[in-house]
Amino acid sequence: MSTLLENIEPKDEPKKVVKKSKKKSTSEKKTIVKSLNGGLLTRDFFIKNLNYLVFVTGILVLYIGYGYYVDRISRDIIDLEDKSRLLESELASEKSFYNQQKMFYKISDSLIVNGYVHKAPKKIKVAANKFKVIE
Repeated sequence: MSTLLENIEPKDEPKKVVKKSKKKSTSEKKTIVKSLNGGLLTRDFFIKNLNYLVFVTGILVLYIGYGYYVDRISRDIIDLEDKSRLLESELASEKSFYNQQKMFYKISDSLIVNGYVHKAPKKIKVAANKFKVIE
């Protein structure tokens, strides 16, 4: 009987991977030069698809403009929400003042019905020289 260890074959040593330096091929260099000097724009493929490229460029410009528009609108909405909170707090304070005044008039009306008349307090004027100083 053979054991399991005898059936296992030894692994081959891993091959050494030699990294090649990435150099631009001549066709890549030519493409960069053509795009810089405008030679790429005169190709048949580009000229045939010029309408589509203009359309895509227009869509991109609209998309960017829409982003700025949405940003401005969102800032305006935040400002309006802040102003509405301020106005709501003013409204609450004015309502409470109104309710206090309303209660005052209800009380005074009920006193008048019962025969009491609300009069403003009288001012008492005292001359300053008439008092004696107690020592």
